[in-house]
Amino acid sequence: MKDCLKPHRDLEAEVQLKTIIQQIQSLMDEPKNDSAVENLLIEASKYIKASDRVLDLTVIEHYEDWTDIDGIVGELTMEVPVLQAVSKEDFLSIVQEIREVIESGQAPDNMRLDYWMNFYRELFALNFPNAENVDLLDAIFEDTSLDDMIEVAFPHT
Repeated sequence: MKDCLKPHRDLEAEVQLKTIIQQIQSLMDEPKNDSAVENLLIEASKYIKASDRVLDLTVIEHYEDWTDIDGIVGELTMEVPVLQAVSKEDFLSIVQEIREVIESGQAPDNMRLDYWMNFYRELFALNFPNAENVDLLDAIFEDTSLDDMIEVAFPHT
């Protein structure tokens, strides 16, 4: 599979963002720290690569409802490419990789499985907008034939 179709991590950005979030958490309950918190949020924005995500006090206060600090940092620093075109062969190689990972329950390169799956959710949302109404990763890759998936991803081709 082409390298651009695989998730990559920026470990330095993750470390920096995690540190900033922890600093904000330690300061945010005191009104006298509002200026410092605001500056830290501005600093944190430099490390956020996810196109549809922001870091604000609401996210910091509630991320533990759906993930841990490593999960939120991974989501925020994930950079998902918008591709000019994806060939059917590349699409099928992604599907085969996803099916293998789903079956094994282990993402490559000791990557967190939720981070790995989120990358592909975003990749498909950005690059296959016609598939938005279909939950491609949780059901379709396991239950749908490759021909049917090609129809969803490449309609009328």
